[in-house]
Amino acid sequence: RALLVLILVFVAASGAFLLIHSVRRETQLAAMKVQLVSRVTHELKTPLAVIKMYGETLSLGRASDQEQVSRFAGVISGEADRLTSMVERILDFSMMEAGTFTYAKERVNLGDLVLEITDDYLPHVEERGMQMARDIETNLTVDVDPRGFASALVNLLENALKYTPPANSDAPLAISLRRLDSSAVLEVADRGIGIPPPERDKVFDDFYRATNSGEARGAGLGLSLVSHFAKSHEGSVETTPRPQGGTIMRLTLPLAPGVENGDSPPSHSQLI
Repeated sequence: RALLVLILVFVAASGAFLLIHSVRRETQLAAMKVQLVSRVTHELKTPLAVIKMYGETLSLGRASDQEQVSRFAGVISGEADRLTSMVERILDFSMMEAGTFTYAKERVNLGDLVLEITDDYLPHVEERGMQMARDIETNLTVDVDPRGFASALVNLLENALKYTPPANSDAPLAISLRRLDSSAVLEVADRGIGIPPPERDKVFDDFYRATNSGEARGAGLGLSLVSHFAKSHEGSVETTPRPQGGTIMRLTLPLAPGVENGDSPPSHSQLI
């Protein structure tokens, strides 16, 4: 009887523990969903308001000259790009949470892909009055989803721009790609506000924003998507402080097996 009672107590305690754990998990998920809706709603309001304001100005013919028309149209286009990027992040995150997100890996020259992506992103850097410094090894071959890699790199670039104050805009945004043993290491280095040491791992969690992020716009999804991409490609992502101030985001991916990656590969160094 004593043994039976002990077994019943153990089963009851285990059931209670599992129930509490399940309820706690569901509560956390519900809180995360509310947080996501709140942040996304807040993030969507600003670009929509800007688009509406400049669109109404143009439709009413209040632009003083063609130069102002072009500037207003550029603002609308930029905010539309921001909305598109935000929606894509939300859709990607939703599919990841549902377990339906998949990557279509291809064998690509990572150096050429980085050059292509950064060429396309350069206007955003120039819009901030900044330059881009690139030091890219051009014959590193990896197996990645090109779209997923482009999204990850753009997230890192956007983070670097977002948290670089205007006072530091004279320092170029530095992008490097090099081989380290059997891996390709991509680094995006800025002269931004940095990340508090206790939070350097937390910034890759869903919805997490560093305590010093201030009023910078964001829902806390960009770096979590980068982390998901890295893990899905047997790689890693980490952040370290940059000497003399700023942050280095380091994305490491394994080189493709069975492919010759020379010890002294050609490189592409450029300040643009």
